[in-house]
This record gives sequence, structure tokens and C-alpha cells, in this order.
Amino acid sequence: MTRSALLTSLIIASGVAFAAIPPLKVTPLGKPEAPIEGTLNRNLGAEPESFSPLSSSEYAARQAYEYAVEGLLSINPETYKWEPQLAENYEVSKDHLTYTFYLNKKAHFSDGKPVTSEDVKFSIEYVRDPAYLASHRMPYYEDVESIETPDAHTVRIKMKRKYFKNLEVLGSSGFTPILPKHVYGDPKKKFPGAPIFGSGPYKVDVYNRGKNIMLVRDKNYWGANEPGLKSLGKFERVNFRFIKEENLTLEMVKKGQIDHMWPMQIETFEKKAVGEPFGTTIKKIQAENKIPKRYGFIAWNQKDPGSKDFKPHPFSPTRTSGWRFRT
Repeated sequence: MTRSALLTSLIIASGVAFAAIPPLKVTPLGKPEAPIEGTLNRNLGAEPESFSPLSSSEYAARQAYEYAVEGLLSINPETYKWEPQLAENYEVSKDHLTYTFYLNKKAHFSDGKPVTSEDVKFSIEYVRDPAYLASHRMPYYEDVESIETPDAHTVRIKMKRKYFKNLEVLGSSGFTPILPKHVYGDPKKKFPGAPIFGSGPYKVDVYNRGKNIMLVRDKNYWGANEPGLKSLGKFERVNFRFIKEENLTLEMVKKGQIDHMWPMQIETFEKKAVGEPFGTTIKKIQAENKIPKRYGFIAWNQKDPGSKDFKPHPFSPTRTSGWRFRT
């Protein structure tokens, strides 16, 4: 990705001084010279209630819209280093409370309009507006104290406290996809199809409710010649089906109608994905995921709505079980 050789100015904001830093290093992935062709057929397992990157909390929706949106930065899956995406560089203050991102001036959304600092600010602040129905995203940004946009390509975010995941929350598309304010700025706006708009290498081509959503490679993708991005999006189209039954999905894999099946139950992998064409025309590989181990949890809000001070009420297994089965 094109970067300035050196940031020559000294930026002073909120009493914090930032020194110039060299451009971010890029480690190329894949084969940038590979042609753009063909269709990748995937299955989402179900049709999401909404594909909106603003408000959807469904993983199936994210699998589709992540092809069309980008974050400020991305983590190289081989080196685990932060690399440029929409931001060509960034700085962190010595106290780890202020994060400054410098946007690539070439970056633009699929409609050709430039990605600006106001889009970044909107992509964080909209969650506070109840009209967007995005309260589930609020915990990500409760430590954001302020967001400044000194110019169209500079964003400065001040945090309330140090936290080891601050950069990941602000920089990655998984937490903060950068969305066009001119498209999503009105929470009452209705979209005729799937409301997926971004700066990534793909955009929505066709959405057939109950059947599939087809994404097509954006011929004007701004990152097509950027060192860290030009290996992305080598399929002309990406087709997502909404098939719930695993056995049916497996049969479609055998017939070449689905190219990628994930997730798959271990029993299916060991007992059903056997014989022809597995091991010949279909690769069947058992591999260990290199991604660091994750954990999940369940949390209950025990604030008593009947008390004025909202103090927690004692944990009640009966009440909790009743709530669980009602959902």
C-alpha cells in the first residue's frame, strides 16, 4: 500500500505529543498476480434476519458482509502483525489512551465517494442512537471518551482507560467496520435489498430472499493495487446459500454446488464425508486451527427492576431457568 516515507509533522493534541513514525510494514499474502475469475459457492446455514453491518448480531450475516466492508487495520494471519487497511498508518500515545489513525487518501466506498474521518467517527458513534437498534455493540465503545477529526484523513480517539484490546476494537473490521455515513446516516432509511455497503472488494449483486445472496467483485475497488490488499477478492463472484440441513449441504458439496462447507460436525467428517469424491476431486483435510484459543460465557443482568437503586437481587436458579426456556 502506498505510504508517505515519513510523517514529518509533530501532532500535539489533548496535551499529548506524537512523534513521526515510519510506514507500517506489509507482508504479502497469497498470489497478487492471480486472475480474478470464477464463483465461490458457500453456505451460511440459515438466512439472517438482517444483513445490516450496522445492527445485525448474527454470525451468518457477518460472513457475508465482511467481504464488502473494511476496518482501519487488519492482522496478518501469518505474522500476527497489524497492517494497513483503510488507515495507512497509526500512532498510540505513550499513556496508551490516545489512538490516531491516518486514512489512505485513495480509499473510497463502492459508490466512489471517499472514505473520510467523519465516516470513521460515525461508525463508532451511531451505536449510541437507539434508532439504530445496535445496543449490543455498546460495550465495545463504553471506554471511548472522545473522537476528533482534525482533517478529512485523520482520526484521533481518546480512551478513558488503558486496555490491551483497545487497538483491536478500534482498528479491526470485526469490531468496527467503517461504514459510509452518507448511506447509513439516517436510521429511518429503508433499503430495497440487502443493506450491505462498504469499501471492500465486493458489493451486493443479487439478493433472493429465502434462496441466496450474490456478491460481485467491485471493478473499481480502491485497494486493487495496494501491496497489502491486492491479493484479496480473487473470485469474480461469491454466492451464499441459506441451507439449514447439513446432510443436504454435504450432498451439494459432492455435486460441486457448494465449494466450502463449514462448520461440519465431527461425525459427518469422519463417517459421512467418505469415499468418492472425497480425497480426489474434493479435499478432505483435518487441520488444527492456528488462531489462539477462545472462550465463551453467559452473563445475567441481576439488577432488580423493582428497587429504586437497582441493586442486584440474589441469584435464582428457578428464575434463570424459566427465562432460558422462554427464549
